[in-house]
Amino acid sequence: MAKFSFLPPVGVTVGDYDNYKYNLVAIHIRYFRSAFDSFMKPGTKYITILRDPATQFESAFVAFEYWKSLPRKQQIVPMRERLEYFFLNPDYNREKFKQVVWPLTNRLGTGWYYAKNDQIFDLGLDHKYHDNKSTVKQYINRLDDELDLVLILEHIDESLVILRKVLCWSWNDILYMAKNARAHVEPLSHTLAGKIREWNSVDVLLYSYFNQTLWNKIANYGSSLSFQSDLELFRKMLKQVNEQCESSTSPYKGKLIQNVAKGASTDCKRLATGNYKMLKDIIHRQSQGRQRPRRI
Repeated sequence: MAKFSFLPPVGVTVGDYDNYKYNLVAIHIRYFRSAFDSFMKPGTKYITILRDPATQFESAFVAFEYWKSLPRKQQIVPMRERLEYFFLNPDYNREKFKQVVWPLTNRLGTGWYYAKNDQIFDLGLDHKYHDNKSTVKQYINRLDDELDLVLILEHIDESLVILRKVLCWSWNDILYMAKNARAHVEPLSHTLAGKIREWNSVDVLLYSYFNQTLWNKIANYGSSLSFQSDLELFRKMLKQVNEQCESSTSPYKGKLIQNVAKGASTDCKRLATGNYKMLKDIIHRQSQGRQRPRRI
């Protein structure tokens, strides 16, 4: 990983690479522990999140335009039909990705890596190991040793209550407002969900393992009553903050972003800020008066 592609931390001189040590990385990046340890401060907590492989793949199929590997006449039918067509011959359709420029990287063939078992791939296990179940299980156990917490999207509130305890955060630190959610998602049929899970069988193993670790952490929270009372308190706070911050007249409500109510507080604006604006603000803060990093 090229050091010159990094903006130096605030207060560090450009090029003083020995002091390029960061206290937070929160962007989409593949997990390589040795690389992370080279630029993160000692004692860093490593947190990630997983999603049910069936719904995660369906979402990625839309967002990452997996359907662009299909024949042109199949690219104009309704999205669910495109997904079903993909699974008529998923190996063939995935291979076609090697000839397609992926929109996220603007590089030819990158989509091939993400069109199958992309969650464990993102966590560092290359595809050449995915057919070896023993290697997969060993890698999942390694992740369990290295990661401080794996959140589960389908149980996000429970996950955040555990995260608060792991990081010694306040309740305000884990409040959220949903952004970039599609207004309507057609439920997957039992048959199609089964095909997706079979195709992403390694991700299914990964998800099942860490879903269980989450519930183990909940069981060891203290008492079941204390966890339940904290979860209820958190959900009450979420309800209040959404009522206070969300604009009921927003044309984007439930679609792309959450608009904040008129006269909303600074906290409301922070919760509703889009990811790109937040990233832009962070880059601006770190790059003031500095040389911009070169592309790699």
